[in-house]
Amino acid sequence: MTDKQTPTPEFKAKVVLEVLTQAKKIADSSREYGIPEPVIEQWVNVFLERAPRIFEDEHVRSEQEITDPAFVASLERSLEENRDIWEELAKH
Repeated sequence: MTDKQTPTPEFKAKVVLEVLTQAKKIADSSREYGIPEPVIEQWVNVFLERAPRIFEDEHVRSEQEITDPAFVASLERSLEENRDIWEELAKH
């Protein structure tokens, strides 16, 4: 990376993952990429702080979504289509 470039989010993620997976030490990444160690430490801290939010949208639905007639109908269709599976699972 040159002095004038602003690190992209993808690059920051790459550096952070190298550190977290212990593929590289912070000092090694700092030397290789020309980024001060405190900056990399900050990236790691931000990554770890925000990581749990990656999965929030998978399971959180708003009350509006849950009560939406189209959403309810799609759930009912899915349950009906998979009734045999649910009945088999209920036996165990």
